[in-house]
Amino acid sequence: MENKPQMKIPTHLAIILDGNGRWAKKRGLARTLGHKQGTETLKDICDVVFDMGVKYLSVYCFSTENWKREKKEVDFLFKLLPIYFSKFGYKFVERDTRAIFSGDISMLPKKAREACYDIVEKTKNCKSHILNFCFNYGSYDEITRAVKMIVDEVNEGKLNKDDITPDTITNH
Repeated sequence: MENKPQMKIPTHLAIILDGNGRWAKKRGLARTLGHKQGTETLKDICDVVFDMGVKYLSVYCFSTENWKREKKEVDFLFKLLPIYFSKFGYKFVERDTRAIFSGDISMLPKKAREACYDIVEKTKNCKSHILNFCFNYGSYDEITRAVKMIVDEVNEGKLNKDDITPDTITNH
């Protein structure tokens, strides 16, 4: 009998949730329906990758650049967030999956922000998997925050401007 090579499963998988609005538009549907369908797809993706043995899944949900979309669409996305956690939150605990958030969720509307805090609290003791929601996250925003922290350290005399290196930026 021939031995088949074993597939290597990554420890961490990251995906960008993109194209939901285009998917809907292509089918003559409202962009918002594409986002709603995207939540179902995300649940299915979690099922597949965690069943495969992936431990960490990062999903880029909403970048800082997404604030430039139509207000109606952005508002819908934030209304969808509590619905998603309400509908699928039990699966997190059932799968022993801890939810975490990367990025700045402080700017989200109150109900969306509370839903984020709630799912983090409900899953804080889960250990088998980590589902990292990257929300209000973007490279320009991250770089800007890092530079501001470095400027503060220079102004406070904790850091000399000549000592700033790429590692300094990475560490912030």
